[in-house]
Amino acid sequence: MNPARCAGPGWGWLRLSRAAAVAWGLAALGMAPAAWAAPDAATAAQAAQLALDKGCYGCHGATPRGSAPSMKALSEQLAHKPGADPSAQQSYAQRLVRCEGMTRVGAHQQLSVEEAGLLVRWLAAGGH
Repeated sequence: MNPARCAGPGWGWLRLSRAAAVAWGLAALGMAPAAWAAPDAATAAQAAQLALDKGCYGCHGATPRGSAPSMKALSEQLAHKPGADPSAQQSYAQRLVRCEGMTRVGAHQQLSVEEAGLLVRWLAAGGH
């Protein structure tokens, strides 16, 4: 991945992939592709119910368990990375199920990639 560097007053150096830079530019111009839109209300409700059914709030609730981030913190993190990029969201969902780059969590491993993808899309769109 070739990073594009952007400088701005007070921002220092911000490193973005070319895809992220293009997406950011399109969004700034109001031209983001429709596929990047937030989930509709029914899909958001389905994701919220899935989070309840799978017990996500047991560790990621308002008072997180151990070092687990809260759902709000996850939502804020995922809004920036992977953001609205569907392929990055899918990759993150696969890593979530395989527990790559995080503590091995049995509950994560019980999710299907489709369920994890739904949760990632919902969180990236601001759900929590």
